[in-house]
Amino acid sequence: MPFKFHRGGLRLKVLAGFFIPLAIICTLLIILSSVALRQSPLYRLILVLLGAALAAPPVIGMLALKRVVRPLAELSQAAQQVAQGKYGLTVQLDTGQAAEGHHPGEDEIIDLANQFNHMSLQLEKAHADLQQAAAARACELEVLQTVANVVSRSLDLDEILDAVLGEILPRLDMDGGAIALFEGAEGALRLRATHGFSPSVSQGLARLDLEQGIAGLAVRQGQPLALGMPAYRAQAPGPLADLMLEAGVQLLSGTPLLHQGQALGALVLVSKQARSLQSGEIDLLCSIGQQVGIAVQIARLYDQARQELARRQEAEEALRCANEKSERQNRELTLLNRVMTTTASDMPPAAVLEVLCCELVQAFNVTQGAAALLNPDGEALTVVAECLPPGGASAMNVVIPVQGNPATLYVLKNKVPLAMFDAQHDILLAPIQDIMQRRGVASLLILPILVRGQAVGTIGLDANAPREFSDEELALAMRVTAAAAGALERSQPISS
Repeated sequence: MPFKFHRGGLRLKVLAGFFIPLAIICTLLIILSSVALRQSPLYRLILVLLGAALAAPPVIGMLALKRVVRPLAELSQAAQQVAQGKYGLTVQLDTGQAAEGHHPGEDEIIDLANQFNHMSLQLEKAHADLQQAAAARACELEVLQTVANVVSRSLDLDEILDAVLGEILPRLDMDGGAIALFEGAEGALRLRATHGFSPSVSQGLARLDLEQGIAGLAVRQGQPLALGMPAYRAQAPGPLADLMLEAGVQLLSGTPLLHQGQALGALVLVSKQARSLQSGEIDLLCSIGQQVGIAVQIARLYDQARQELARRQEAEEALRCANEKSERQNRELTLLNRVMTTTASDMPPAAVLEVLCCELVQAFNVTQGAAALLNPDGEALTVVAECLPPGGASAMNVVIPVQGNPATLYVLKNKVPLAMFDAQHDILLAPIQDIMQRRGVASLLILPILVRGQAVGTIGLDANAPREFSDEELALAMRVTAAAAGALERSQPISS
């Protein structure tokens, strides 16, 4: 509520209040100084007037002082309230009739009141502007914090770009957005993410040259750019402008995505409302562009590091496989060389087969091995050589029937190895499962013994722990038995 005080010519009133009584007193003193007047009947009247003249100045001064002090007190009270935050508080002058003929600057108190009112209104405006700026800055910080949270959640570039668009569009009151990045050897601006566009518009953006639109304009300008549709069509006419017009876009903004001064791409935002971007929004877009640019660079570096790591892992895996293959080949060559060297001299078949069994047991790290040759009638196999661990149960001279023995028949007929993971329960080994159980065989590998292309017997490799035999191991086993074929051919009494 405004304060009031009466307006009047206080300076004149104060002067009149002091000088007029003083003049009267001086006049009366001159009159009283006359001796002749003392005998006059007016003498008492003059004395009364003199007393009144002497009392008038203090009374008039007090009244004048009250008229001055009261408005000053009210101004002081108003100033205290303004100091407490009641900006915009003013004092109101009640001019009254005494204001007639008053000229500006005549009364200092009036000037002081006017200056106070002006100051209070300016403080109110400054406070409102400050609050508005603080609210805008808080909104900007919220948007930037949101973008920072988005880019910190993932290192996947596509996920980052899609999430950024989804977060900033509602906060900037935009209807759609797209992000394009410079990619490829030619450095073309390619669409990487869209949000808020229809599928047909998104497909159109993916097909068109984005450098001819608002994205290219912003990158070439090096700072955010906002254009209404008429201005945009004038600066960048073409298919992109036509596509945006068909989509009902009224405002387009392009922001370069910068990292250390280099443009990595552009952020495009559109609105279907005819509006303009304020300077604060332009500054916010500039900050967002820099933040997203940093995120793009980090994601790209991460992708490059991941690809480089994958290439190194592939190279290491290839080297490991090559080393394993080389080591395997060396082991195979060493094994074959030992077998061929040992069986080079004339040796009986049992001795050759014993060497062969021991070498295979050591090469495949199995428990034991045994070799059996076909009897002359071909109806059974007799164990003639074996390689046993210390304390192992011998199977020498054990006769293994061929008929009714599916596993043995399969190996002899097809001349290929046969591996069985569960030897004690495999139906192919039903006729000899008692042997398997007595010898504690868990897994079994049966190899054909070939002489001049004919199967003349088998070699069994027993593992007391379940294990698989790989195709490479099967092939190696066949190569080893083939290496001993020459010694077996020279041996007697084996014949085809």
